[in-house]
Parts: sequence; structure tokens; C-alpha cells
Amino acid sequence: MGTAYSQTLSASGGIPPYNWSVISGTLVPGLNLTSVTGVINGTPSAAGAFNFTVQVQDSATPIADTATVALAITVNTAGSPPPPPSGPTTLPVINPNDLPNSVGINDSLSITNYPDSNVSFVWSFGPVTPNNSNAAPSVIARGAGTASFSSGVKTASLASYGLVPGIYQVTVQAQDAHGDTSPPLTTTITLVNADLSAVKVYPNPWRSDKHAGKSVTFAGLTTGTTIKIFSVSGHKVKELNTDGPSTTWDLTNDSGDRVGSGIYLYVITDGQGDKVRGKVAVIK
Repeated sequence: MGTAYSQTLSASGGIPPYNWSVISGTLVPGLNLTSVTGVINGTPSAAGAFNFTVQVQDSATPIADTATVALAITVNTAGSPPPPPSGPTTLPVINPNDLPNSVGINDSLSITNYPDSNVSFVWSFGPVTPNNSNAAPSVIARGAGTASFSSGVKTASLASYGLVPGIYQVTVQAQDAHGDTSPPLTTTITLVNADLSAVKVYPNPWRSDKHAGKSVTFAGLTTGTTIKIFSVSGHKVKELNTDGPSTTWDLTNDSGDRVGSGIYLYVITDGQGDKVRGKVAVIK
């Protein structure tokens, strides 16, 4: 106590810059967390053990990715010896790059190359409602509940846990037989359809008097999806690639020029080679 303190937190992955904040617990009186740098510094004005949770948020849009970590700082009175090292989180952190941004509902999640092989992983899924009012219906986890389960390094099919396509806040934590745990890793993952059976294209027709400023949305897509748009004469107009659950066509061709009124044919192909064909009308 009474001695200056400084510690810099760090993060990797996601889209910088990051924003840091204390979301629970109590930071040591006299210390401050700088949101833009992740620096905890100041001069402690009280002794004791202080436990708190820090969240880091990246700059992804429209939905930022987040991660949290539980921290503890012990402040000793002047002249007292430091306590022996202790803490509730003793296992290594989980690499955030192990978790994808999107995954098929029938696929699994894996934690690869974790340094301790004698652990299980505790998962928690909670549905997130997008802030974007133009979000496709397929990306909203309507009617979805939460799911919590334990697994080895690889989960079972996500659908087997009662999950449905949608956006989820996912938290995973390593745990060993002694009850020791890793810091929880929290991120946002979109679960997408397993195939193209739920494809929707809207608005169709697109009309300039009703839909000016809006794009044509292809929803209900899956991972590894390619959309090719053609004129009725067979000339390729645009190619779109996405891992789902949706993407938009801004009514331009591959050269960036606006397309004219007409009927356009689309062919949607997923990573398995399955195809969906249809038409979309543009009326200007």
C-alpha cells in the first residue's frame, strides 16, 4: 500500500482497437483501468485482496466480439510480507483463435493444442438479439434457449444440445479433476443452417419506389456458400461468397456499376456442392 503500481493487459485476435472495462467485482481503491490502453495503474490506498473481472471488446461491426478474464490483486500494508501465490484460476488460458465466428449447426467446436490434456471444457451458450434491425430472420435465435454442457477437446454436434441457428454468446472454461479452472473465454459465434433448405431472398421484387437505399438479402445460408447472379442471357453479373447466415447484393455488377431493371437468375452453391436456383426481379 502506498507504492505506485502499473500493469498492462493485452489481447490478440479480433479487430483492434480494443476497449477495456471492469464489469464485475472491485478494482483496488486508488487504481484505474484506462479503457483505450488496458493499463491498470495508480497508487493503492487500501490493503486487502481485490477480485474483479475485466472485459475486452474489439471494434467489429455490427456486433463486437468480447472476452473476459477474472483477475485478483492483493495489496499488503507497509512492511508486511507478501502472501504466498494463490488464485482461483490456475490453468492456462484458452486460445481465442480456436473459436470461429460462424459454424454449421450440425458441426462441432474444438479446443486444439491446449497445453493441459487432463481437462474437460465447460460450455455455455446464450442467444443474442442483433442490434441491427435489418438483420435477416435466419440469424436471430428465435425460440432458442440457453445450453450448458461439458465436453472433451471436441463437442458433439451443436444441434444435439438443443441449439438452433442464430447468434450466441459463448463462454468456455477448462476444468481439471481438482476443480482448478482457466479464465473463462467469452465470444460471439453465429450458428448457421446445415444446408440450403431454408434459403430466403428478399425483397423480391426489389422496387426503387419502395426499397431505395436497401439491398437484396440472401438469408438462410450455410458455411462455404457461393452465390452467382446472372442476366437472363447467361452473362455473369455478380459473385458473392459467405459463411452465412446471410449476405446482401447491392444491385451492382462485379465492376461496381449499378444494374438496370430486369429479371436476374441466381445459383446458390454450398460447400457440399448442393445448389439452389431462383430468380429475383429489379424494377426501377
